[in-house]
Amino acid sequence: MRSLTLVSPIVLLTGVFIGSINIKKNPEIGQLIFGYFIAGLLLEITSRYWGQVNTAKNNLIFLSISGVVDFLFFTILYIRFFFGRKRTWLLFLSFPILVLLFYMMYHKAALIPSAFDAYDKVICDGIIVFYALLSSYDLINGKEEVRTDVMRVNAVVLLFFSLDLLFSLTTNFLVNAGTNFVIYFWILRFVLLTTLYTTLAYTLWQIGKNRKH
Repeated sequence: MRSLTLVSPIVLLTGVFIGSINIKKNPEIGQLIFGYFIAGLLLEITSRYWGQVNTAKNNLIFLSISGVVDFLFFTILYIRFFFGRKRTWLLFLSFPILVLLFYMMYHKAALIPSAFDAYDKVICDGIIVFYALLSSYDLINGKEEVRTDVMRVNAVVLLFFSLDLLFSLTTNFLVNAGTNFVIYFWILRFVLLTTLYTTLAYTLWQIGKNRKH
């Protein structure tokens, strides 16, 4: 299990490497994905370190922080690059949601693991799933140009964050339940998270490759 948890940071590091090769030549979407990889890698390192030095061995707050990072990244990705101008109104709705997320995160920073919940992450996951469904609707109904890269990213986003939404709803149970019972769920989440990172890294590589031609 421990070796499996190393896969995600390795993929993140690969994404940072890919993005840094042509950082000055990357278009805006490439810069955005590159920034997401850097934020994800920093969170991985910090959460692992905090889990070791914290007296309670509690780094669950980083689930909430990663939720905010996901929310910001996918809000910009979908509204700026997938939806087009007709859905920019969603950007204005994201500001009060962001304030709510920080408020919820602040008030649970000191919670012990047995009392921890991830309802703020439920909001993040739910909104991202909504983005993915909305993008799928636009593609199916011909409202957006059918692009392989968008369809690929959208499918993986929908798959991972649908599962993560279930995970977020049951975080308290999963944290406090017996290890043997929940380990397969954790493994599935790690696999899908790695798939998401790999898909974004491949997309970033494709962007850099196309810029060279």
